[in-house]
Amino acid sequence: MKQAIAALFMFCTNMVAAQKGDKMNLLNDSSCVIIPYQSFHTWIFKDVTPTTLQPNEIKTIEKFLYSAVNKYNQQRVKEYENYKKKDPSYTGNKKDVVINLKEYRIQLMPVLNKKGEAEVWVNCFCRSYDIDWKKILVGVRDGGKCYFNLKINLSKKKYYDFMVNGVA
Repeated sequence: MKQAIAALFMFCTNMVAAQKGDKMNLLNDSSCVIIPYQSFHTWIFKDVTPTTLQPNEIKTIEKFLYSAVNKYNQQRVKEYENYKKKDPSYTGNKKDVVINLKEYRIQLMPVLNKKGEAEVWVNCFCRSYDIDWKKILVGVRDGGKCYFNLKINLSKKKYYDFMVNGVA
């Protein structure tokens, strides 16, 4: 258990930036929290039980979080550049279309599915309004890239259901 807490602390304090080649601390120790699964969270997972995270699982979460964000950012930069070519007068900034993880807080919800596989829901957001985000899940409609989440099957070592909120 002490190892898992130490690994979570390292995860939350020593994450590297999701932008290519940008090596820096992203989050301080107060920017990441584990939220235990409860029976009313069935909109996230069904037929699961709560579990804890092991140090090696924290590293896997970090790896897949960066992988998903990097893939998203590459696509968004490509779309931005294509739009800029079509409309040279466009004054938007590339940084406005990509996710910069140092601006986010993270909630982790680890579970065991009915096959006994460890999974985690990773909820990331840049604004939590008046919600006590260390205790209550943050969820909003719309909000764009300020709110995104994904699921990671830690047993199978793959992520899925990466979703960035839409813009109203």
